[in-house]
Amino acid sequence: MKKYFVILALALGFFGAAAQAASTLDIKEAWYGMKGSSECHRFKSRLLLCNDDASCKFSCDGTSACGDPAPGKEKVCNIVYTCSGKPDARVEKSFPDSKTPQELSCE
Repeated sequence: MKKYFVILALALGFFGAAAQAASTLDIKEAWYGMKGSSECHRFKSRLLLCNDDASCKFSCDGTSACGDPAPGKEKVCNIVYTCSGKPDARVEKSFPDSKTPQELSCE
């Protein structure tokens, strides 16, 4: 009987550690364009699909949600997110305008 309790305790510890290790994304803010002048906040709707995933690939361009909010100007994607394991630690990243896939990660 003792052996079964040890196996059960080990299994519960293993699954508990696995659940704690799986931190997921929570997108707080996201925009595409030029800060302070031509920001497109509809870009955030694309990134909300990343919520609850450990990582997410996306391209930083306005073709599907924003068009070109600042023709002829250099644009960026700015994203603020947290990870479920550290909800008070906000991460802010900027990516250059490009169709090359970028990645957000909580891993």
